[in-house]
Order: sequence, then C-alpha cells, then structure tokens
Amino acid sequence: MPWWTDHPRVGGEHTPEQLEDVSFSAPVLCLLAGDTERPGLLAYISGLRFIQIEPFDTQAALATTELLHAGHSWAAAHAIHAARPSADHPTGRYLLTLTPEIYEGTGIQAVHPDQ
Repeated sequence: MPWWTDHPRVGGEHTPEQLEDVSFSAPVLCLLAGDTERPGLLAYISGLRFIQIEPFDTQAALATTELLHAGHSWAAAHAIHAARPSADHPTGRYLLTLTPEIYEGTGIQAVHPDQ
C-alpha cells in the first residue's frame, strides 16, 4: 500500500520532532485494496491525524483512465495520479511503497521506506 509525502527523507527511523514537517497522504483506493487483505485498515488509517486520505474524485478518474488501459491496478493508478506533478504539488510527491518496482516507467519517484 503506497503512501505519498512531500518530504524527500522519509526512510529510516525518526523521532516525532523530526517528522513534524512531514505530511503523508494515502490514496483511498490503495486503502480499500489493503482493507480487503487486512479488514479494518481503512478505518484505522482514517483515524490517524497525520495522514490525509486522498479522495478518488472525477479528476482522478479521468487522469487514471490511461493507466488502467496500460494494465495498472485501480490502486496503483490512483497512487500514480496523486504522485504526479499538479498545481498543489508542482514537483510531484514521493511515493512511499514496499513495491517500488511496479511504478517503474511511470515517471514518479517511488521509494521503499528502507531507502
């Protein structure tokens, strides 16, 4: 399940003070997919104050259509869309994921948390 952040240094262990300027977002479709494997995950994540849930709205649906046709899953397509540059995030966002290899060739910066 991917997470996005604007902060370039998210890997490794950090104190709460070091993470005060870090913001995390979680794509709702990724959370839904994760919830099928771990029931209650979406409800748990939605209760965390430091994680914003990224909605899957009409704009996201229109932007991810090409990714779905290219063979990406709904969850991956939503993550890729949200990690790409936008008006709110002109340089894009880092995609924190345990499976960065599935995002190769998509033009986003996918990193493993241990990197």
